[in-house]
Amino acid sequence: MASWSLETSASPGGAIAIFRVSGEDHRDLDRAAVALGFGSVATGSVLLRDLPGPGGSVADRGLVARPNATTLLLMPHAGRAVRDAVTAGLEDAGLVRAAGVDAIAAFPEAVDVYEARALLAMTRTQSPRAVEVLLQHAELWRDRDVVAPISRSVQGSMRLAPRSGDRGSEVDHQLQHLLIAPTVAAVGRANVGKSTLLNALAGQTIATVADEPGTTRDHLGVTLVLDGLAVQWIDTPGVRPDAGAVEAEAAEIAAEVIARADLVVGLEEAGRGELPVSVAGRTPDVRVASKADLADAVPAWADAAVSAKAGDGLGQLAALIRRRLIPDEALTAATDESCEPWRFWT
Repeated sequence: MASWSLETSASPGGAIAIFRVSGEDHRDLDRAAVALGFGSVATGSVLLRDLPGPGGSVADRGLVARPNATTLLLMPHAGRAVRDAVTAGLEDAGLVRAAGVDAIAAFPEAVDVYEARALLAMTRTQSPRAVEVLLQHAELWRDRDVVAPISRSVQGSMRLAPRSGDRGSEVDHQLQHLLIAPTVAAVGRANVGKSTLLNALAGQTIATVADEPGTTRDHLGVTLVLDGLAVQWIDTPGVRPDAGAVEAEAAEIAAEVIARADLVVGLEEAGRGELPVSVAGRTPDVRVASKADLADAVPAWADAAVSAKAGDGLGQLAALIRRRLIPDEALTAATDESCEPWRFWT
């Protein structure tokens, strides 16, 4: 039976994702190519094809390459929604996910399987904070299973302490953000300063900034590191009632991104009224008063106040966003003797 694996990082950052489809022999791969809707794909060829999504839908238009008799490479765009759709399409076609990389084989210098797994996880993360946390939890696993020799297979039968209770599951989910960059969507009316804030947080010009409303007409995604946590920051088009057809279509597309975001940052000028109750059906998780240097005081509704042009409040906002995604207690959970270890390799 043919299998598949994701060869590129699960965290955002690249433009193209690469899925590998592997067959036991050329006939097995031929059957997989037909099941995926590609028909006959000759060895050595590179084709532009519709890539399958869930339920017979099209996930994306991308390249399909067959470098050898038993391998297909599918190359869609790297956005999370596209990757998820291609994953569902592969599974609907009857392909199974291949076993993960053997951490010990990849890192034979590791002292045990837990350190090997931590080192492997570090190769997949863009978050500086992940390093210390991974090593701490690897140590916890080592303490719980003192007879895990380096020769034991990653797939072997280890004594893995189960997570107990909702709290353990919640911490696991929060720490997973260290390995897969969460999506943060910035929302607000036109000309409120979203693009200026993005450029200030990035330390370089990413988005076009102008006083003319409607300058940002498409949502723009970029990976930022905020207080040691890598996030996929989405700068969405400004909300305004007199938007034209192009802006309205862009806003409709952005609404889907906002609905799926892990965290929504809502902006309004410090000198104006309170934020709308919701944007695209989402209540902002973090409310930011922008252009604070032009206001007499920080409004009571704001969780944070920034002046992107002056650089004021950026560090505090970055820390606040990180804490909303991964609270301090989750980062330090490994220092609690009663902590159940984070199974970071799953």
